Amino acid sequence: ASSVNSEPSLGVMRSSVIYVCLLSAIVGFFVLALSSSVQASPSSTPVLHHEKRHAPLTENSQRASDVRSHQRSLCIAVLSKPQNVEARQLMRRLFVSRLGADVLVRFVVGHVAFSPDWSPLSKLEDDVAAETDRFGDVLRVPFLETDSLTDKALMSLEWGVEESCAYIARTDDDVVLDIEAVSEILRVRDRRKLLYAGQGFKTKVKDDDPVGRDGHFSRYFNKFYLVSGSLATLITRTHREHTMQYPRYGADSEYFNVGKWVAWAAEQRQVEYLEVEVVEPIALFERRASLEVVRELVSFLGTWFTEHPDVFSMVEALPEPWDGWHQSLAWPKINYIGLDRSADAADSNHAAVKRSSRGPNASFIVADVLRDPLPVADLLFVKDVLSTFTDRELLQFLRQNVLVCPRRFRYVLFVHDQADGDSRKENNAEIVPGDLRPLDLSLEPFRVPGVRTVFSWKAERRKVVQALDLLASCNVSDNDEPALPWTEPPGNFDNISCLIDRDARPEVVKARGVTVDVPTLASIAPRIHGGVVNKGLLDGNFKGPKPCVRELRKLIHTIWMGTPMRTKHAQNIVSTALKNPHWRIMFWIELPVPRSSQIILDAAMNRPAGPIKLQLISDMMPRFKNRDLIEKDTNLAGKSDYMRLEILYLYGGIYLDTDAKAVHGFDDFGTLFRWPFVCPDPRTYHNLGNCVLGMEQGSPFLRFALNAARENCLKYHTCGVMSGVGPGFLTGAYLTYAHPDIVLIDQKYLVQPVTSQNIMIQTMEANWLK
Repeated sequence: ASSVNSEPSLGVMRSSVIYVCLLSAIVGFFVLALSSSVQASPSSTPVLHHEKRHAPLTENSQRASDVRSHQRSLCIAVLSKPQNVEARQLMRRLFVSRLGADVLVRFVVGHVAFSPDWSPLSKLEDDVAAETDRFGDVLRVPFLETDSLTDKALMSLEWGVEESCAYIARTDDDVVLDIEAVSEILRVRDRRKLLYAGQGFKTKVKDDDPVGRDGHFSRYFNKFYLVSGSLATLITRTHREHTMQYPRYGADSEYFNVGKWVAWAAEQRQVEYLEVEVVEPIALFERRASLEVVRELVSFLGTWFTEHPDVFSMVEALPEPWDGWHQSLAWPKINYIGLDRSADAADSNHAAVKRSSRGPNASFIVADVLRDPLPVADLLFVKDVLSTFTDRELLQFLRQNVLVCPRRFRYVLFVHDQADGDSRKENNAEIVPGDLRPLDLSLEPFRVPGVRTVFSWKAERRKVVQALDLLASCNVSDNDEPALPWTEPPGNFDNISCLIDRDARPEVVKARGVTVDVPTLASIAPRIHGGVVNKGLLDGNFKGPKPCVRELRKLIHTIWMGTPMRTKHAQNIVSTALKNPHWRIMFWIELPVPRSSQIILDAAMNRPAGPIKLQLISDMMPRFKNRDLIEKDTNLAGKSDYMRLEILYLYGGIYLDTDAKAVHGFDDFGTLFRWPFVCPDPRTYHNLGNCVLGMEQGSPFLRFALNAARENCLKYHTCGVMSGVGPGFLTGAYLTYAHPDIVLIDQKYLVQPVTSQNIMIQTMEANWLK
């Protein structure tokens, strides 16, 4: 056995002095009783009983009737560090929420700072203080969090005595008690007797065992322990001088020190030592609890998929770890997308799917489901997520992803708790962020049309599946006139009168040291000759009516596809947004924006026109005239060339490539950017560029161009980039349509080269070549 110097170290003495001073100020009313202290003989091994887990108590157990009116059955002190916020939340959700009224739980937490000047530690102190006020289950102990677990143990026992607890258990925030097994064990015991129970009993002297400075080894539990209230009273009051002076016998181990205190008590009265196996890691408990809760759900889902063979794709919002119930489901052959909170969660779930032989064709991406619209799929599945949303968040989620037109999903399955007669909470009662609640989406304030409960079962609480079938039409117009996707009244952003009746067509505009010459179509047409010509709509002789042009909406669009958005493009978009504070920005994407790019986009959050709006391309794909051509095109730039025309037709405004960088704002140039416009290059390529383009909503020219692009591809087999629907096509369409009031703004002002005359520039990354 190792020996320890008989004199306490300076650090130990200092710790003792600080502790004694602080504790004395709080519990100075305690009177220290004198008692003789005889050192325990190392040979006096206590009698040890051993009990395994008993069968769980039934719900009609009589243990509650055994509790005296002034005494709680069990108090549980959970030792936790201030920074372990997520661990405490997990314990509240998985463990504390299941306990009866006769069990009291407190998280015993020290301090990281006593002065507000100790930044950033003071921020953590404020957070823990707020958590304490909010949940009321945090016991703050008056000393710094220096891993002095013995101090925490002593304060925990004192708390249990003050609460008149029949038994006091000590655990950590990463393990849970089998509360039913503990209750069964304690129910048959006399609470007046001294009990010391635990897990991991040390009965033999080993070289690595801690030793007191008195040279005697203690018998103790080293994984978990529980003491009767009567034993805790004896330790904290009758033998208080021993507990206060634990640094003198010098063990760093809290478990050893508690065993020492029990040994002193055993010299006065008989103590029962009882070994039990009642704790398990919370991660294992969470997985087991998850499997128990969802066993019937898995059966239901298996039947549901069998009855819905038309489901080939699925999105799950914030899935639980895939090493749980997902592995139990016999998955059909579907494409699955899981939207995770973090890259670590996504990677972990991806690895779990790879290990499984039964999983779907799955991918996982990081997304903020309250901010990012969800990808389109046949089925949306949301389990135990809506219960964590506030009213505002839940309504936002529904309006953004479920109650939308065109439909994003064909079917929706929501799984959550629902209140019944035994519930403590009411359905749909408002919560603060971080809480949970039972839900019924058919009731106020949600009242989701058509939602119905299709399955329910009883786990630790009543669980339900509420379903929506969204196969019916949602009244999307199929004619050529675009329905407005915005919820605002048209008068707020649209003026349908002819622009020429209100403003003169611009000829020369001067602002910010820039002089913009605006040529007429007749003057520049001879220098523009790179357009596509065919024997169909692009024969150079448009025969239909040419309605007057209307004013552009203050709306800027940009598109990014194929990969997550890059930070340099986020910077470009923000520069445009900040230079144009009164213009809305719609950023069209395929994938959620990475956090690094989102932080940059948030710089435009407080503009008068609002933040940058993220819009999933898949949301509007059903509305695109040439959707089939877009889906068939294998070149991302080709897809984008089609989509910029579709988006401008549906919404109106100005389209910019993501490599556009603003030098000045559009509003700086008076009425110039109220007019629909194209950008000619009369010097080098002699055509129109499509990297900058402005058109009114429902533009007759764009209607013609969309029809011509379709004919160009299907009849004349010229599709996609450049001549199919790119600059060459746009040039041919513009020269054929030949409306004099679609103004021409030379590329030297909006694209290249870089001079003092730029309103904006394009870095010309040529992603279509990559």
